[in-house]
Amino acid sequence: ELTKQEVRELARDFGLSKVSEKKSSTGICFIGKRNFGAFVEEYLPPRSGVFIDVDDLVLGSGDEHGNASAARPTPLGPCRNIHALTYGQNAGIGGLDRKAFVVGKDLRSDVVYVCRDREHPSLYTSSALVEDLHWISESHERVWETTRRLSGVQYKARYREPQRGVSEMLMEDGNGMSGPPRPRPSRYWGLDGENLKGEDLELSKPSVWISFTEPAYAITPGQYIVLYDGE
Repeated sequence: ELTKQEVRELARDFGLSKVSEKKSSTGICFIGKRNFGAFVEEYLPPRSGVFIDVDDLVLGSGDEHGNASAARPTPLGPCRNIHALTYGQNAGIGGLDRKAFVVGKDLRSDVVYVCRDREHPSLYTSSALVEDLHWISESHERVWETTRRLSGVQYKARYREPQRGVSEMLMEDGNGMSGPPRPRPSRYWGLDGENLKGEDLELSKPSVWISFTEPAYAITPGQYIVLYDGE
């Protein structure tokens, strides 16, 4: 078996530039060359809402978790389809002096939260809650089943991004964890003030808190996280 890079090198040796220099695909192969938003609308009816800038919220003035408690600010504009947007994506809001990027969605209030800077702190998180661990390494699975803790591994949340460090993994069974407390939500947790407080975190199955060694960019609900130990 050959890796993709080895195939590219062979193609380059044989003068097959169309193969050796072909751009790697990062799209969703089964939808083809279609607009992703149009593809989603074939399965989910469009859901309209509004865009709100997180910097227009009064943050850190709410409860002990840092949940915002101010009234909803003036929207930046209407959103045609909340379902078609994902975290970190350019929101495509017209008439702004700078691009706006999606940092969160609240389907109960039909709000898409955005920021005006690609490196805005609301796009980063220090931890993530994951479900349905599927182990390939039996040795790591045994360590996990015995201790319910794992450290010193790496993760990827997106294809083609480098492996990044995991400082610790802890079991969360819905009744709290033994040992260290649950990672504290950032001040952007519960952006709509009243609806998304910490007690609304209801777990349907045993889950795991993964803490990152450095803040992770645009971690998205429903996304897969792949763990590595070296290569």
